[in-house]
Amino acid sequence: MIRLVRSASDYRGDGEVSGPATVQGGGSVREKTLGVVDIGSNTVHLLVARTNGRSITPLLDMSEGLMLGGHVDYDGTLSPDKLDELLSTLGTYQSAAAEMGVTDLHLLATHAIRTAVNKDAVSKAIEDTLGLQIDILSTEEEAEYSFLGADAACPSVGPQVVVDIGGGSMQVSVGENGQVWDSVSLPLGGARVATRFLPSDPPTYLEEALLVTYLAKTLPDALPLRDTNASGVLGVGGTLRRAPVLLGTDLVPGASYHQADLEKMLAAVRGKRTEEIAAEYALKPERARLLMAALILVREVLRGYDFPPLIISAYGLREGAIMSLARKGA
Repeated sequence: MIRLVRSASDYRGDGEVSGPATVQGGGSVREKTLGVVDIGSNTVHLLVARTNGRSITPLLDMSEGLMLGGHVDYDGTLSPDKLDELLSTLGTYQSAAAEMGVTDLHLLATHAIRTAVNKDAVSKAIEDTLGLQIDILSTEEEAEYSFLGADAACPSVGPQVVVDIGGGSMQVSVGENGQVWDSVSLPLGGARVATRFLPSDPPTYLEEALLVTYLAKTLPDALPLRDTNASGVLGVGGTLRRAPVLLGTDLVPGASYHQADLEKMLAAVRGKRTEEIAAEYALKPERARLLMAALILVREVLRGYDFPPLIISAYGLREGAIMSLARKGA
């Protein structure tokens, strides 16, 4: 999918919510145009934007659902065919970014490449073919960028939790004003959870119950700084951004969702096949398939912090990375 952003109000951060973002605190630099590619477990996503390190104006938004995580999970390696798909996609992005004035495209890889046995060979193939270096983010860096981006879209009025649900992993971080105090990365991405715990289509009540039981036993002790009096939980990720359509609305910047809203969202997908959900709510099947898993995950994170309001952010890792790179003089 290609999205040329003609103005800040056009941008919907994966097609969902509009508006520029401003980061609180930190220094600013002269405005420049930067581009990052987020190589995720589900989607490979390009964002080109102008930024001064405090605010961001998106210019170009492109994404391709390569589903790298499922292939890495299968045998621990990225296959030659998938590598070829990745190289082709990155080549397209490199050309598109260059047309927008980006001279140094930054490639950021998360869980799928980070856990691939042949990640060094993948990095070398990208450098040899495209002349680009890939930055395989640590879990701490991934959490930092996601927190910065989410906090930019929804500036904190106190300590807040950011939960970024990707395809292969889930990052949970706690902090304030763009600064992370503590974070954790858990192997609980939407695609991984759906495949392991909710294999039926539609998932059965027993599968859902087993997932909830597993999370109740394992998640609370894994969450960072659980005693934080969080003003809210910011939800990040392409699947979560699409969840408000289950309530019959688009995602509204700053809108709060509560436990009752999450139960209504779950009720809207429960007992329905993927193709039914996709058709009813105009979603891609690969997103529709992950909705139940993502909603259950974010609900249980909310439970761990005594159910503060949930705000779903249009901005996340890519936006945070661009602003961070600007501050570092990239």
